[in-house]
Amino acid sequence: GNYKGSLSATFKITAKSIATLSPKTAVDRYAYTGNALTPDVVIKNGSVTLKKGTDYTLTYKNNKAVGTATITVKGKGNYNGSKNCSFLVIPKKQTGFKGAVTSAGTSVKLTWSKNTTGSGYRIYKYNSSTKAYDIVKDITSNATTSYTVGSLKAGSTYTFKIRAFKKIGTKTYYGVISDALKVTLPEKGTPVANHGQLKVS
Repeated sequence: GNYKGSLSATFKITAKSIATLSPKTAVDRYAYTGNALTPDVVIKNGSVTLKKGTDYTLTYKNNKAVGTATITVKGKGNYNGSKNCSFLVIPKKQTGFKGAVTSAGTSVKLTWSKNTTGSGYRIYKYNSSTKAYDIVKDITSNATTSYTVGSLKAGSTYTFKIRAFKKIGTKTYYGVISDALKVTLPEKGTPVANHGQLKVS
């Protein structure tokens, strides 16, 4: 048109700071395994998902025992700076959960395996009215591995769950909950011995 010739200029592309982004793990808690837990993180710069080893590196702290673990994300290549994120290490899934109707016929003795990753246990009972589990009892010693739930109705079926928890300072870390345990009590007047101990599903 009315112009001719050319002119060149330069500009600088600077690294973006990781500190301006929001790294996080896929889930916010992982069950204790006895080994150091090293989950990856997800970091996005707008619509671009950063790649570990190319755009960032990870270091971990307090990532084995039950508690809060810290991940330090350090920028690499086109990214600089660093940003911390965290995840919880929680007590492992409670196992060995069993139940037996007592001789009275209106109570159930629950037993379970000792969970050394917790400092105590929380027992739940399903509430058919609210469709949720109510807290039955918090047991503050992991050495206690039984509890009797009383004042139950003959002929009814009850569903229980249990999980370990650990208190560290003012924070409580709740573990992976057990599978559901269903216990059916005998009808009123039916001897417990003839009824059998329980039905589990």
